Amino acid sequence: MEKLSVVVPVYNVYPYLRECLNSIINQTYKNLEIIIVNDASPYKEDDEICREYASKDERIKYIVHEENKEIGGGRNTGLKNATGKYITFVDSDDYLCDMNAYEECIKCMENDNDIDIVNFDIYEEEANNRTYIQTCHEKYITDYDIVLDKLPMVSLWNKIIKLNILLNNKIYFKENSKFEDTEFWYRLNVLLDLKLLYIQKPFYVYRQHEQSMSKTYDNKYLQQYNVLYDLYEFIKKHNKEEKFKNLMIKYAKLDRELLEQRPKDFKEQFIQSNIEYIKKINITGEDVKKYLDFTFFSSYIEDEYIRKLYMESINDYKKIDYKIINPNKIAYKIKREIGRIFKQIKKK
Repeated sequence: MEKLSVVVPVYNVYPYLRECLNSIINQTYKNLEIIIVNDASPYKEDDEICREYASKDERIKYIVHEENKEIGGGRNTGLKNATGKYITFVDSDDYLCDMNAYEECIKCMENDNDIDIVNFDIYEEEANNRTYIQTCHEKYITDYDIVLDKLPMVSLWNKIIKLNILLNNKIYFKENSKFEDTEFWYRLNVLLDLKLLYIQKPFYVYRQHEQSMSKTYDNKYLQQYNVLYDLYEFIKKHNKEEKFKNLMIKYAKLDRELLEQRPKDFKEQFIQSNIEYIKKINITGEDVKKYLDFTFFSSYIEDEYIRKLYMESINDYKKIDYKIINPNKIAYKIKREIGRIFKQIKKK
């Protein structure tokens, strides 16, 4: 069977690193190329563990960055050094919980050469408590069902991809940035028509701890908008706006549930981040309408509390001619008419 390249970026993960690496090297699928990328970690324990494992297993390539490029940079280094037919990514504080995971996935890809990507389910683990996460939308779930043009969870660590798809189309991760998975996954799906096989089994454990990205997620929502706007510009350039919009709507419908479960203070931060970012990039009028239509906001506006915040916040930013999505059209027209009347009074 063909070689699978496994890319593992490393930075300040030494308490979890052995469990991660053990879960990879002990896979029943043995034709592996394990590329460990030390992303300029200042912790000597990271380096010591990586060198120890590289000395024991000839399948391991150990690469050390001179400067930190965050996880996207580590993955890019792995991509550029990979020689397998397939590639997958493992975060070094996570681990595989099924020793047959890679064997089962590769068998599926070898049995049907049209399959470009295999996607599998995960566990989310915090304080030794696991929660099963289905990574495709429920209505698309059928065991070993072929999912065509559907959008699963954007994370890359629960997927195996044909390497030549990425290299031939020069699809790499954004470096020194958060939400690199989101940008990578959308670029991949928008540019290419891919065939994805969904295996409804949890092969991977996504570990939550104090240093996890998700633990600081609330403070980084603005960065997600940076990613989305960059993607919007990218899609316009390639004349794929309609496909991008459809993908965003699918993702937003899934992700909105997470937002709705968050407290009011977070929703307030979400709205303010959106408004501040629109000011930052200095877009107005029709461009703003397009921007909102092509982001999570077209779906989030269904939340009543968010709609209320949106209406309040928008009064503080007079430059933008907003088109409010139902059911706020009447409120918008009233506000616009009041504004027109005030202008006439000032002229007099």
